[in-house]
Amino acid sequence: MFRFPWLLVILSGAAEIGWTAATGPRRDLLFAMACGLAFAGTMLHAVLERSALWALGFATVTFSAWFLAELVNRYTELPFGHLRFTSEYGLTLAGVPLLVPFGQMALTYAVLIAARRVTKAPLLVAVLGALTVAGADLVFESTLQRFGYVHWSDVTTIIPGSPDVPAQNFVGTLLVAVVTLLIVNLLPSNRARDGIPLVVFGWRYLGNIVGAVVILHASSLAITAAVLGGALAIPYAYLIIVDRI
Repeated sequence: MFRFPWLLVILSGAAEIGWTAATGPRRDLLFAMACGLAFAGTMLHAVLERSALWALGFATVTFSAWFLAELVNRYTELPFGHLRFTSEYGLTLAGVPLLVPFGQMALTYAVLIAARRVTKAPLLVAVLGALTVAGADLVFESTLQRFGYVHWSDVTTIIPGSPDVPAQNFVGTLLVAVVTLLIVNLLPSNRARDGIPLVVFGWRYLGNIVGAVVILHASSLAITAAVLGGALAIPYAYLIIVDRI
């Protein structure tokens, strides 16, 4: 049973690679598969290594936080700014594509486990994890813009290296991620076989850097994402290497 989450996560990575190369309806299907399989793989890992109640609590908090943030933004343009999702994003609830909150699950889980390994301070766990989430989101949102999944009405104020995504979206993502991680960090902490969160973390961190260069041809964006995520990735990698020596 423990191998099944690995299969789901590997298939998610394959779907994500296929998504960047596909076109039309096939691209949209692969996008949904990548999000869904990553969610299923990481949450099944949480059930097996922690508990069903832990996984339910994590999923409920994470989904609710991102869904409510997007719902509020739809009517107030806060915290993310004026953006429009296209039909390529798929099924919606109250105008919010369901793949948005579901798509945040896997990385949020991975950065929570990683940040807990690096520090015991709750605020630092939230900040380090949120920097990784926000850095990855810069690349992800730029890719979504390139592929026609989202459109921004105002990108006059930007984060260095990210010309396609407004700075407000970065700040909003950072704030929502901090709040989400502060809450889910209240869940019990335990050491477990956390190879899957490690792989998801590494895939998203390194994959976003490579994707920024190869897909978006934006080396400056790659550097920005590397620096933001590196605040957690570097000490996390150091601890893993030390444990192996």
